[in-house]
Amino acid sequence: MSNHEDRTPLLLKVALRQALRRLRDEADAFSQFEALAGNLGWEDVAESAAATAKALAEAAERAADAVEATVKVQAESAHAHDHEHDHVHSHTHPHEHPHE
Repeated sequence: MSNHEDRTPLLLKVALRQALRRLRDEADAFSQFEALAGNLGWEDVAESAAATAKALAEAAERAADAVEATVKVQAESAHAHDHEHDHVHSHTHPHEHPHE
């Protein structure tokens, strides 16, 4: 597969961004669970939910780093593709026409 056909960096970036959104949504949900459990006086549940929210937020930070790294790979891939095109030489193909 040639560079211009390789959409891997783009696809990975999109997938990572979706995963990042889900991680952030889950971190928010666990923060809400923590608040609810705390309001109900369920301290053990609140502590566990808080720890989960924190872990998810940290995972989201790492996922954001992965997105940034993928953006760089995508840019480098696009630059390499453009560089290849700078060196393409045009050429012609002779066509034979039968003479009658």
